[in-house]
Amino acid sequence: MADPVVLYEADEKISIITLNRPEKLNAISAELQHQLLDAFTRADADAETSVVLLRAAGRSFCAGYDISAKEPGADDWRTDPTKAHQHLSVQLDFEMTPGACHGRRLRARHAVRSDDRGRQCDIW
Repeated sequence: MADPVVLYEADEKISIITLNRPEKLNAISAELQHQLLDAFTRADADAETSVVLLRAAGRSFCAGYDISAKEPGADDWRTDPTKAHQHLSVQLDFEMTPGACHGRRLRARHAVRSDDRGRQCDIW
C-alpha cells in the first residue's frame, strides 16, 4: 500500500494536516485533493478541534497543480485546449492561496466552511 498523500493527526485542540508528496513538491493531484478535503471534513467533525494547522512535508509547501499525472488509457488532454479546460476545470475550482498576513495565512476554498454570510474562512 502506498503512503497516504495527506496525513492527519490531532493533538489536544489542534488538528494537524500534512501534505505528504515531498517528491512532487506537494503538487496537488486528484488523490491529494480528495484526501485533503477528507482531512478537513474529519477536523470539522471533531468536536475537540479548535484550530487546524496545515503544513507540508519536504522543501516546498505546494508547487501548484501536478499536470504531469495522466490516467492510464486517457487521451492526452494537453494537445487540445478544450480537453485541457475540461480536464483542469475541477482543479481550477479548488484554490489554496497563501495570503499576506505574516506569510502564514491560507485561504482554502471548498476545504473549509463559509460562515453564515457566505464568506470564506481563513486558516491561520
